[in-house]
Amino acid sequence: MRNLSRRALRSQNFLRSQKLVAKLIRHSSIGKTDTVIEIGPGRGIVTEELLKVSGKVIAVELDSKLYNLLREKLQVHRNLDLVQTDFLKFELPTYTFKVFANIPFIITTDIIRKLTSEKSFQEGYLVVQKEAAKKFKWVTIRLTQSNDIDFIKTLV
Repeated sequence: MRNLSRRALRSQNFLRSQKLVAKLIRHSSIGKTDTVIEIGPGRGIVTEELLKVSGKVIAVELDSKLYNLLREKLQVHRNLDLVQTDFLKFELPTYTFKVFANIPFIITTDIIRKLTSEKSFQEGYLVVQKEAAKKFKWVTIRLTQSNDIDFIKTLV
């Protein structure tokens, strides 16, 4: 068996179009008072756009090479907290937060389960594989503060 990188094992693809990312974020409710967690920021294309519109970005990156690249590239941003760890082991904030992420496909279920079990999770915008979006149509990824179902919008 070939030696696969962690990124390949997690099956995450990078978004490459800054224009698309900006459009996706514009269609969210993310604003200057929000703390936003980004799962697997990769090369930082989503991170850079989130930094422009949100109060604080917590970018959680597992890959040490990408973490170091991001640390160097984005070090001037005071509203960025860059964390090197596995998101599934990351301790989520106790204050309200939103999530905007292009998530690794192989752990989609685990990520959604972790987020929806947190009372402080306010809202999520997740780019997922088409098959996963169809599978999880019934799962809400936008919650009210009391964890009651608010709504879900799936773009398939």
